[in-house]
Amino acid sequence: MSEPEKKHVFLKVLIFGLCVNAFFIWLGNSIPQLRKESPKDISFKDLEDKSPEEIASLGKDLFNGKGTCFTCHSIGEGFANRCPNLGAKNGLSQIGTRAAERLTEGDNGTRNHSPEEYLAESLYIPTAYIVKDFPPIMPAVNKPPLALTDAEIVAVVAFLQSQGSKITVTAKTRFDSVIARIPKPVKVEEIANLKELLAKANPEHGAELYKSNCMTCHGDKGDGKGPGGSSLNPPPRNFTDVAKMKEIPHERMFKVVKFGGQANGLSALMAAFSSTLTDQDIADVIVHERRFAWPAAKDDPDVKP
Repeated sequence: MSEPEKKHVFLKVLIFGLCVNAFFIWLGNSIPQLRKESPKDISFKDLEDKSPEEIASLGKDLFNGKGTCFTCHSIGEGFANRCPNLGAKNGLSQIGTRAAERLTEGDNGTRNHSPEEYLAESLYIPTAYIVKDFPPIMPAVNKPPLALTDAEIVAVVAFLQSQGSKITVTAKTRFDSVIARIPKPVKVEEIANLKELLAKANPEHGAELYKSNCMTCHGDKGDGKGPGGSSLNPPPRNFTDVAKMKEIPHERMFKVVKFGGQANGLSALMAAFSSTLTDQDIADVIVHERRFAWPAAKDDPDVKP
């Protein structure tokens, strides 16, 4: 092939390549672009003119979407078991019916005067009523990272009511009396007798408490890979990370367990256990947790209380 012929072939190949490239650029730009946007917050204005059933439908979307309730709660059949099943299972009625039954338990009747108020309280103040055999791990849904609006909480309550009960929530429903009872932010106090508590710590007792309160998220091996922690962001603490654990003083661990993650500048998904565990219980738990990384954690000179 002569030199002019080679140049001619090269020019034809170049033109063909440019045409193919231009075609695909045109094709890509002609296809509608899909962009996932953050869902718009629902306000009370959005609930106007909606029936109770329509509000409950919005609540269902929030339950399975923004609120991420489905990651911990099943309704009837399901695998989420970190928190109580909200359906008719294990001898329990559906949550809509159960809410009315709960009004007669403890001091509930003095706090809540209707089933919907009880349901709202369980969302705004999850530690106000702890279901037996379940740890207090649910965060307040009106605060980050969930941050549901008051109108969205009304919708979720309507959806929960729809599970076995008549929906009494309307577009005019407000839970001001429940909101007024929300505790003020916890003040993280100094632990004056921490050394004494650690000296008396019983890691075997701590292991029992860990199993019933912490294992679901942090895992049976303490590696942060429990069945309830797989979907959490940020993930639960990995207690087997020796280097990281040596950076965290006993006092820091104690305060996080007692006062919760949010009060200590961490995730609100880490619940406060001050209402369910004594100070000695907490000391027992943190010594057990440290032993996931190394046996003599309580007496390690590298870790200061």
